[in-house]
Amino acid sequence: MARHDASTEETLMRSSLYLAAAASLVLGGVALAQPPAGGAPGGGGGGQRMPPAERFAAMDANKDGAVDKSEWRGPAERFDAIDANKDGKITLAELQAAPPGGGGGGQGGGAPRGN
Repeated sequence: MARHDASTEETLMRSSLYLAAAASLVLGGVALAQPPAGGAPGGGGGGQRMPPAERFAAMDANKDGAVDKSEWRGPAERFDAIDANKDGKITLAELQAAPPGGGGGGQGGGAPRGN
């Protein structure tokens, strides 16, 4: 009977080990699936932002070299603040010259969200 108890104890230990390993994999996967702090779509946080040229390329959906209001996904007030010459379009130069200010929506400054 002592052999049976040792076998049962060994089985329980193995089960516990497998359960702990599975939990580690699941929790590790959940942690990796989270966006980096501050880099999450929608702005916010204090993490690193996408460089202006990359943000601009992401925002310029029709690739015409300008972001118009139909491509902009942030607050209208922010668009108006960046559009220095008030022509209804934001150029890369205007985006680069704009003072930092949150609320651009999307990936750090107006990048489109999935519609």
